[in-house]
Amino acid sequence: MSNKLKFFIVYGNMKLDFKTLSDILLNTFDPSFDVTIQLGYSKNVFNNNYEIFDFCDSLKFKNYIKEADVIISHAGVGVISECLKVDKKPFVVCRRSKLNEHINDHQYDFCYNYLKDNLFTKVENSIQLKNFITINKHLEKPSRNFITNLEGMKNVLYNIIDEELNKWIKNLLYPS
Repeated sequence: MSNKLKFFIVYGNMKLDFKTLSDILLNTFDPSFDVTIQLGYSKNVFNNNYEIFDFCDSLKFKNYIKEADVIISHAGVGVISECLKVDKKPFVVCRRSKLNEHINDHQYDFCYNYLKDNLFTKVENSIQLKNFITINKHLEKPSRNFITNLEGMKNVLYNIIDEELNKWIKNLLYPS
């Protein structure tokens, strides 16, 4: 892998550690890589050679995406849509509830539903990520139908929110 690539890593703002992404990155990156990491609430397991911050304002965030050669992110609709706006196809890693990385598996469900639309590349391990970078998969462009796809993404999110709210109300009204 070329150490000239500029990476932007996005953990998001979930108040749970994202160990899966950290493990993938630790087994992929060399300390000489040009890496910027938005860590959020996750544990910092990286060396000091990288630019690391918890959060930044939206203008700075959009600029990091625009300037990066490779974007690796949690499977959040917000960051994916920002990448699509600048014609970039991010690598995404799903937070999983069974690993205590999220409260549900909506990121996994989202990836499963939209992977076929060529908006992002799903990554499950460091070997896969290394291979994708080696073959320059990060240079692929996302589907040009992303505006339609963004509308579909919003509908999926609305359905997930509706389901979660209904569960919460049911538990509130009819505690077990």
